[in-house]
Amino acid sequence: MSAQSSLEGGGEKSSSISPPATRNISLCFVPLYVDTPQSSFAYCRERVQRIARFIFAEEHVAHSLYVQLLLPLEEGSEGSEGSEGSESSSHFSSLTPAELQDILSSVYEALLESQPLDQSTAVEFSVLPPLDEYRAYLVSDSVRTLVVPCKEELAAYPLINWNKIRHSNGLHALTTEVVNPPTSAASRALLGFSIKAAHFPGASFTTTCKWSVCGGTFDHLHAGHKVMLALVAATSCDKATVGITGPSMLTRKTHVAYMQSYEVRESNTQKFLNLINPSLDYRLVQLEEPFGPTISEAAIELMVCSTEPSVQKGVALINEKRIEKGMKPLEVVSIRLLRPASGFGVHDGKLSSTALREVESLKDA
Repeated sequence: MSAQSSLEGGGEKSSSISPPATRNISLCFVPLYVDTPQSSFAYCRERVQRIARFIFAEEHVAHSLYVQLLLPLEEGSEGSEGSEGSESSSHFSSLTPAELQDILSSVYEALLESQPLDQSTAVEFSVLPPLDEYRAYLVSDSVRTLVVPCKEELAAYPLINWNKIRHSNGLHALTTEVVNPPTSAASRALLGFSIKAAHFPGASFTTTCKWSVCGGTFDHLHAGHKVMLALVAATSCDKATVGITGPSMLTRKTHVAYMQSYEVRESNTQKFLNLINPSLDYRLVQLEEPFGPTISEAAIELMVCSTEPSVQKGVALINEKRIEKGMKPLEVVSIRLLRPASGFGVHDGKLSSTALREVESLKDA
């Protein structure tokens, strides 16, 4: 959020919006290894790309793909291997907000690079941070299939228990699909590690504040928006305010005629936030001026924003105004721009709503 796109004050808590039951959603899990970040990133990218290419294949019928990130329980923690008979521990492996945004960005880039340009709207994908609240999707009728990179890994998942719960809720059992076995030596070496790490429930990301905030246009909701929204939802344990730029501030946008309506942008934003963490008090507000509650609500603690210079300048101005009013400056979590090597909506080396609107305009040319 910036002085160009901050937050407007007030606003009621938005009503919960559930995804339509007609969607066919595939699910996959990606364990993270925070002790070996380079190996983890390389493994995550290869795993996600192999699964994504399978999902994006023409013959596959999935409408959406959920990529659930997992933190492994530390040795000796409750539920981990070797913990039987030992004193359970509440200490888990963890990620900082900066590390979480980096892995989210990397996984989204891998997905974008795997997506065929001629199937740009065929499959929607969402990367889910390691929060316990995510497990609600397991009792969603929209989630139909668990995708794994090899059949040996199926033993890591409590499918019997999941399907008992689904049956008790009147839902069909999860089906499973296996992608081709890993080919590289690195993937084969990490396969055993991934199975060992995939305990359920896994460890959770630790929230850092009680009230977080972000803002933007959220037009043609894309992976960059989803990283920002995931961070604002993951860092708070109570409230999250999201400012959505109103029409009066968008008149100079490129291809403004192809901008989605405020109502559509608000609805898409709310749906994604509910997927990330349905237990938070979300406050979606329309922005008709730059600052909103960031300079009036002293209880707001943290802001998620991009690293773009104009945005950083706006954030600095917000904190100056807070200090002038005797408030504590906001903690700032900055997220980098997504720069996949290729992908739908990528223009001048970065993902943007402008590029997505341009595609819409070309359809009418």
